[in-house]
Amino acid sequence: MQWLFSEQYSYEPNIATVRHWLAHFGRDLAEPPFLERRRNGEAVLDFMDGHLAERAFFLGDDFTIAGIALYAYTHVLHEGSYHLANRPHLA
Repeated sequence: MQWLFSEQYSYEPNIATVRHWLAHFGRDLAEPPFLERRRNGEAVLDFMDGHLAERAFFLGDDFTIAGIALYAYTHVLHEGSYHLANRPHLA
């Protein structure tokens, strides 16, 4: 449940919102709301990468609903100008 709540309250509001602003509105990357969401998104991605450095899956030894929920925006991170190059475990 913690990962599902994290997806809704940390991941989606930052990762998905930045992606949405860029894809649909071409928002100015220098606007304070964008920069704050961007910083928060980077922190969330770093946290996820650190968690996966010690295990193959978010929970247990196989895919779970938590991992599937987190995948939804992870596979389109580039659309929000996020990158996985420095996050090998998340990649």
